[in-house]
Amino acid sequence: MTEVFINRASGKVAAQKPLYRGGGGMQETTLHVSSFQENYANVMATVDMVHQHKPDAPIILTVSPVALARTFQDADVVTANTEGKSVLRAVLGQVCRERDNVHYLPSFELVTYGGLTRSYEEDLRHVKRSVVDDIVEQFFNAYFAPS
Repeated sequence: MTEVFINRASGKVAAQKPLYRGGGGMQETTLHVSSFQENYANVMATVDMVHQHKPDAPIILTVSPVALARTFQDADVVTANTEGKSVLRAVLGQVCRERDNVHYLPSFELVTYGGLTRSYEEDLRHVKRSVVDDIVEQFFNAYFAPS
């Protein structure tokens, strides 16, 4: 997600809104919409950390096809969701181009371009189990099939 909340005192970042599941923190946090550059730096640092400890480890990145249920921006949730997914997808594409042995699993594309009636539950947010199963099967066939 690109919508995160930053604790004003500590600077720590949380992906859930204040008061989530009865928690506190509404007065202590600020909404922050993370940029391409911030997400790029975070993903690159994670990839580099994994490769520092396991140089030959393949890394597979993906963007979740699950839509935002709500937004805390002054924008429509569909617009905020599209922008956030677009930023994250662009980041992962850039990282895959710049790092060896880093791959992109197109779960977002497989779901969204599969058509709403085929891919999503009636709430048009959650992905149907059969579609998830298809994506997982394609993943295993692409990366773990006998050569």
